[in-house]
Amino acid sequence: MKTGVPTGDSNLTRARSASPRPVPPPPPALGDAAFRLATACCRPAGPDRDAAVRAAAASVDWSAFARVLARHRVEGLAHEALRQAGVEPAPTAAADLRRAALEIAADGLRLAAESHRLQQALDAAGLANLVLKGATLDQLAWGRLGLKRAWDIDLLVLPADAAAARSVLEGAGYRLMDPADATKPAFATWVTLSKEAVFRKQEGGLTAELHWRLTDTALLLPGLSAASAWQTVSLSDGLALRTLAPTELFAYLCVHGATHAWSRLKWLADLGGLLAAQDDDGRAHLYRRACDLGAGRCPASALLLCEALLGIALPRDVALAIRGDAGARRLASLALEAMAGGGGAELDERRFFNDRIVLSQLLFARGWRFRFAEATRQSVSLHDRMTLRLPPALGFLYVLVRAPLWFWRRLGRRDGFRRS
Repeated sequence: MKTGVPTGDSNLTRARSASPRPVPPPPPALGDAAFRLATACCRPAGPDRDAAVRAAAASVDWSAFARVLARHRVEGLAHEALRQAGVEPAPTAAADLRRAALEIAADGLRLAAESHRLQQALDAAGLANLVLKGATLDQLAWGRLGLKRAWDIDLLVLPADAAAARSVLEGAGYRLMDPADATKPAFATWVTLSKEAVFRKQEGGLTAELHWRLTDTALLLPGLSAASAWQTVSLSDGLALRTLAPTELFAYLCVHGATHAWSRLKWLADLGGLLAAQDDDGRAHLYRRACDLGAGRCPASALLLCEALLGIALPRDVALAIRGDAGARRLASLALEAMAGGGGAELDERRFFNDRIVLSQLLFARGWRFRFAEATRQSVSLHDRMTLRLPPALGFLYVLVRAPLWFWRRLGRRDGFRRS
């Protein structure tokens, strides 16, 4: 496994050298009793979680709690946490939770076995590859499979190997779903513009996401790829998978969660599980290395959320650095609203909320260079680039044609509604 020497984060260095100052408290936890119980169930296992679960369960509406668990896909975690805390839900809720936990456990085993099959197929083709999240993260964060609901397998390959990896997946029974244009020239264009493609298995309905990049912008996590440092995670006798090394994995999870405003509790719970295995020095090291790897403010906002919702203690130096960062606090506040606000509605059902998340990505890193690159990326439609496929020298035209093409598509949909 490759290793690196951390150079440290500038905010962290300043915090160490500066005189102590008042520390702003972490952002307050939002949500009703059902959400508070769900977050308690997502804490790392132990006496503190048991006490938090018992306290939060005292006044919960079990029907509302079930809806929160389904939205955040943590029914298995909740079932286990309630059992260990000695809390018995209302009879109907208890039966539903047991049924969901058994279903999630079975799906977890099925996805783990399929992940192993696909990684072996990619290995046989001589393609560098890693499994992202999924079974490997379950094992690392919780020591077992099948505690959280999952629907896909995430695989990472090198950009140059994307077409070959597509052939491997198709040979394994999968069909390309996104992009919709499955021709080889269209897929080659897609690889240059996007970071992933979606495949579905024709028998059984499993979904695999093939990644060749980890982020939408090259300025976040530059250099992190399928050729980066990795670790082997043993799932059972004879079943092991490769994934990113611990520090690289932590950095990626922070960026992934922030990109979606941590709208699913299961993502934050996994991060909390990883952090719980570390002491103060280990947590500070993960934070510093994530900054060194180019994760920007994403680790800072993630740690604020882990502290506020999961009770993860932060080393003093790290706490001083991240609580003094207004951008990190804004990202954490938006994530809390995404997780707990909206009356339990999905983000797509909340007017303009996805737009706020997209705009918040301008805060992911400091400096005009990042903001300019991110604003430029957001100003261009992937749909337009796939449709027009302009040569690189004319790429500036995408910004100019986005508005008229958007209105044209909207008009086409309205005409379609009229015709129907």
